[in-house]
Amino acid sequence: MNQPQECLDPTLPHYGDVQQAKHRLLLLATMAFSLITMMSATRIVAGDATTQPAEKPSFIGWVTPKVFDHLVPHPRLFVSQDQIDRMVKGRGLEYEADYAAVAAAADMGVRDSDHPLQKESALGRSFSMLGRLLSLSVQWHRTGDRRYLEAAVRNIEAMASWMPPEAEIQLWQGQQIGAVAMTYDLLYNDLTPDQRTRVVAFARGHCIEPFRRVTGDRENPMVQGEHGTWWQGVISNWNPVCVCGAGMLALAMYEDLPEAQTVVDRVQNSLQPVFDYLQKTEGGWVEGLDYWNWTVHYMSVFMISYERSTGRDHPGFRSTGFGQTLLFGMHFVPYDEACGFGDNQHGRISSSLLEAADYLGRSDAVRQLQDYQARYAHYAELKRQRLAAATSHPVGEPADSTTTKPANIGYDQPLRLLINPDARTDIPPEPVRHD
Repeated sequence: MNQPQECLDPTLPHYGDVQQAKHRLLLLATMAFSLITMMSATRIVAGDATTQPAEKPSFIGWVTPKVFDHLVPHPRLFVSQDQIDRMVKGRGLEYEADYAAVAAAADMGVRDSDHPLQKESALGRSFSMLGRLLSLSVQWHRTGDRRYLEAAVRNIEAMASWMPPEAEIQLWQGQQIGAVAMTYDLLYNDLTPDQRTRVVAFARGHCIEPFRRVTGDRENPMVQGEHGTWWQGVISNWNPVCVCGAGMLALAMYEDLPEAQTVVDRVQNSLQPVFDYLQKTEGGWVEGLDYWNWTVHYMSVFMISYERSTGRDHPGFRSTGFGQTLLFGMHFVPYDEACGFGDNQHGRISSSLLEAADYLGRSDAVRQLQDYQARYAHYAELKRQRLAAATSHPVGEPADSTTTKPANIGYDQPLRLLINPDARTDIPPEPVRHD
């Protein structure tokens, strides 16, 4: 135990007198409080033993009491059953290419499920696996073909070698943890008890254990072997990307993870400085457009998941600064070309930002973001046609066609099918330029 230094220092003024006695009483009180806290944590773990899996020794003293008696039924994260039903019904011609890409990615996920994505980089693989698992989930709901559901479970378990319990959490692990959370929630009602048990076991050993170990208090870790990590609480995309997946996983498996509340608490503690920063900058982000989009994407899907799961509003999510940042990227796209700052400037805006605006009742922001999406898509198609003409590739057969490489996609297209808001019809759209 770290004892107060003043209790041990004989050079203190009046050493041995009443002042020193006060210091000793303070030390005894501190020791008693620590002992009571440890005993309470032990009782919490023991009290859950009849309904939840037995605790690993490393979790003793780490589990904190759960504050939610129950969460809403699955799907409880940022994708609702109504959104799934809308996707299954069909979203029209505007989404045809997305449905086709998702179907191809899901079929690849069925074929490549034992040793998936072996030739991709760690970061690229995390995008592809997230897109694959979402695509498999979408195709299961669209077709009812259990090959897709079973392939999703196999792909998750195949990630074990990428995510050992002793691993650090980097961007790619953060995305992969998020992929497990989203897939489990989307498929929960159709998984067999055995499949649920397998995915929860994978999550505890390969997602929660490393997250627990690397998100300890830097000065006073609760459990031996814990340590803090540089991205905790920093103003960087690394912070939300590395923590929000674990937060969604804890919410998705809240009843089955004794550690769930502590994970949620650590995620919220790490994100709070970001909410404070957005409040000070009126929604500005220092890293540039792509990292802003990535940051707000992960914060949006976690915070919607938190509010939907718990039924509680989150003050940071509903703050003025967060509302302002939903439109931040549009300040740096004159003539629909990204010309901001930073080292990654594609200019796209994720569907999760539109979902966040819609969820928060910001119809003005939804309209502006939808108008931007339409203009961006228009000019992206013009550029593709010009590139095709310059490189002698037919317009319908871009050089990176799926006929020449596996049909692996990121999360944009499956999430667009699931969460992109319906087009607003009550406000006339701004005209699209044709210059």
